[in-house]
Amino acid sequence: MASITDIPAGRSVRSALANLGMVVTDAVVAMGRARARCDEIEALMALSDEHLADKGLKREEIVRHVFRDRIEF
Repeated sequence: MASITDIPAGRSVRSALANLGMVVTDAVVAMGRARARCDEIEALMALSDEHLADKGLKREEIVRHVFRDRIEF
């Protein structure tokens, strides 16, 4: 059985693997950040309305608060 590998001119296998490594690393970092945001949302949702008010939040504002640096609402 024959196997053909197409590597664009100027790219080595080493650089292709390095690029793949960066993509995997970026994905793992993104998943960690997403998990941290989920944990923050869960922690805030577990608070009473009074505790949220002490933090200057309403229950319906929790997601907006957690993602305030990423999304403009």
